[in-house]
Amino acid sequence: MTADTITRSHDVNVEEVTAAYLRELAEQVHKVDSAALSQIAVRVVDTLAAGATVFVAGNGGSASTSGHFVCDVLNTCRLVGMAHARIVGLADNVATITALANDEGFEDVFAAQLQMQARPNDLLLILSVSGNSENLLRASVRAREMDLGVVAALGNAGRVLAHCDHWIETGAGDYGLAEDLHMSLAHIVIRVLNGGRPRVLPDGSRSSIAARPSEEEVCVAASAVLSPAAVDGPADTGAARDGPAYDSASVAGLAT
Repeated sequence: MTADTITRSHDVNVEEVTAAYLRELAEQVHKVDSAALSQIAVRVVDTLAAGATVFVAGNGGSASTSGHFVCDVLNTCRLVGMAHARIVGLADNVATITALANDEGFEDVFAAQLQMQARPNDLLLILSVSGNSENLLRASVRAREMDLGVVAALGNAGRVLAHCDHWIETGAGDYGLAEDLHMSLAHIVIRVLNGGRPRVLPDGSRSSIAARPSEEEVCVAASAVLSPAAVDGPADTGAARDGPAYDSASVAGLAT
């Protein structure tokens, strides 16, 4: 690539790109199977509440998302008084990742950690746009061998799908859209842990934000987006394997 071929902001209409991205993100939100997404959220919350461990794994941008997921969920558990909540990001420790990659191979960096730390009834949450990463596939297989539950937020129904209890496919193959929607799973879990309510800035800290919607307005808007009536027939679905039955009604029960 030379200086002449590098795209600069004046080469494209940035406002059009921005508007198009937000429009496509909104379209993908309407295609999300909210029941399948709820099932994953229930598995995460129930595992934490039972004192078992949630392990989160992803590569690249999804590794970053998994770290963000762990941070937000763990902090929320602290705030709501959930003692001894256990959630671990398998990509968070660079030293561990590089040691295992050097000694065992990158394909086993997640499976090896599960082998050492996981117990039956723990949960593996996979975040992946491709759904085909070898290290995630091996982690899902190892999790099954150890009697862990496996759930996944994917951008493509790849090979890991065969080992999942519940899964959701989002973003229509677009990395940015898929990763944005995967992060929404963490924020849904946070709301469930918080009794169904959003976490917002203290009143004094948001006084400079013009026309900020009320909490009730936010909840109404979110319900409208995620209601089955707002979906033009779910294009992306979650499949369930044999095992405990989880449904979207359970999420409402957890908020009471």
